[in-house]
Amino acid sequence: MPKIQKYGYNTKSTVLKNSFAHAFQSILSKKIDEDKQEQPILAKYKRPAKEVTEEQRKENELKAKRAAKERLRLMGRHIPTVDDEPHERELQIIATKGVV
Repeated sequence: MPKIQKYGYNTKSTVLKNSFAHAFQSILSKKIDEDKQEQPILAKYKRPAKEVTEEQRKENELKAKRAAKERLRLMGRHIPTVDDEPHERELQIIATKGVV
């Protein structure tokens, strides 16, 4: 990478543009094997797609278990509706009065 000068041709913006263009060109000129075609070009970790799908399956199983546990935790709870508002208001008044 060329040195960045304050004035002249090599300003910070031109160096960044040139380095980006060089990186992009190297990506586009990369040869892709036919057997590795299912993998993305810019994969950070080059793992087989089989491992990735296995991980996703495990994550989905964990999500389903968590959702079932949450449903059990919330079982029996009732969310008040507009029809329940007068009754809920009466219960609030009674609760704030307390026992004397």
